[in-house]
Amino acid sequence: GFVAEGWVISTATYLAFPLALLFCMPIVRDRHPSNKIPTLGIIKRILIYSLLLGFSYAFAWTGLALGGAALMTDVFGDERIAAFTIIDKSDGGGNKRECTYSLMVQEQGSEWRAKVCIDQDFWRVANQGEAVSAKLRYSAFGAIVEELSRPMRANPLTP
Repeated sequence: GFVAEGWVISTATYLAFPLALLFCMPIVRDRHPSNKIPTLGIIKRILIYSLLLGFSYAFAWTGLALGGAALMTDVFGDERIAAFTIIDKSDGGGNKRECTYSLMVQEQGSEWRAKVCIDQDFWRVANQGEAVSAKLRYSAFGAIVEELSRPMRANPLTP
């Protein structure tokens, strides 16, 4: 999964508001007879425009902080290998929005964490606290964990 750098999150927080206003302006300025919002009372109009601004802000923030940064990292990022420690395992808990099997991993020597979707076979043999290596695509905007693997053991017969 993609994890954005802190400065990307804070910059997107500030840039999303002007973008949200730009998204809302055509609807606020629309005076076509089929648009019934201008004929509503002031309280309903304020409520509708506030909801519109809130959804527009969420859309703009997500596009900047996650979509744009992830795209830039995927296109222009450099590949590297890093050592991680498994800090949590999840089997999805029946939630359709989550991966069926995932691991929360933390880069060794830093506080950087990422949730990585994996297959059932890897999930079964992975243990909390175990060291794994990950292939990353890294840029100034963040990092994408592309692949996890277990390090080679001295004795291949031990699990």
